[in-house]
Amino acid sequence: MDNIETFTKKEKLYSTSDQLGLPMTSSQSIKLEKDYVNYHPCMESLVEIIDFLHINFADTRTNDILPGYIQQILSELKREDCHINTMIFFFKLIVNKPEVFEKYIHVFFPLMLKYCVAKNNGGKGFHYFLRDITCLLTNYSPNLDYNKENVELISNFVNYLIKISGDTKNIIFKTNLSK
Repeated sequence: MDNIETFTKKEKLYSTSDQLGLPMTSSQSIKLEKDYVNYHPCMESLVEIIDFLHINFADTRTNDILPGYIQQILSELKREDCHINTMIFFFKLIVNKPEVFEKYIHVFFPLMLKYCVAKNNGGKGFHYFLRDITCLLTNYSPNLDYNKENVELISNFVNYLIKISGDTKNIIFKTNLSK
């Protein structure tokens, strides 16, 4: 876990927790993977806000009604002109907080699969972010609806993974197969 950095809220001068009036304890911290997306200045605060919303309002909704913040993220990702950076940011948020999005993974699933097989998905080959999304989707695959559209998306996704998993460097090839 050497690629995980802990951001301790106590060390921050201005914390989202403070601004929301949340109690802050010395043990509160957010663990985020060290990568370019998580270094975005909004990511840590957004993770804190998502946690707050999930903790305080998650049980007030039925399964049929998506919370407002989930609806907003979903509507942004569904836009035809949604920029690749926006998709990566929101998908990374989902990867960072899988326990929050687990209940709603079925609505993000098709969008994530389409992103993964897109020509421009943020990298070449089986890059780390594609691996993160693959692991997330694999973990939550029992919660999915296997309708005709999703089965086709899964098939395209698996074909794509097979196509890109090979690498000329032996160590990368072995890593791709072992994860």
